[in-house]
Parts: sequence; C-alpha cells; structure tokens
Amino acid sequence: MVTAEIVLSETTQLSGQFAGRVVSLATEFSSYIQISNVSAQIAAVDAKSLVKLIKLAGGPGDHLVITADGADERAALHALRELMQRNDSS
Repeated sequence: MVTAEIVLSETTQLSGQFAGRVVSLATEFSSYIQISNVSAQIAAVDAKSLVKLIKLAGGPGDHLVITADGADERAALHALRELMQRNDSS
C-alpha cells in the first residue's frame, strides 16, 4: 500500500469534468484506490466511483490523501498525483 498527500491548487475543483478525468484514470489500474479529503474531514472514498468522488467536495487549497493498494499501486499513485497537481480545471 502506498499513500500520498496533495494540496489542490487555487484553480482546482474536484467536481464535474475533472472528477470524471480522475475516475477515468483510476479505472486504468487494477489497484484499489481511495481518496480522502483531510481538510473537510471526509473519509476515504473509492476513486473509481464518480458519485463518491464528487461527494469529497474537494476545492482549492484542500488537502487530499490518495491511497493505492495492489499490483500497480505505485504507478497508479504517481499518475493520479501528477494529474491532480497539473490540473487547472479548465
């Protein structure tokens, strides 16, 4: 199991189209992937579920924790962290 914490940029909102991109990327991996919103004290949800991911209500400046567990956990964590850190929500 691997874990990383990221801070959403001032232009990143974890909703709508961007949340869909996160789910689409997460489903490319076989690992079990969860994301929690530490800032809002929202427990971890399945990163492969759009409805659950949107409920995290991640917004600018929020601290998120990504956890991946499985055969491709490191690749999954790296890809999701990179997507979230370079997103501009446009």
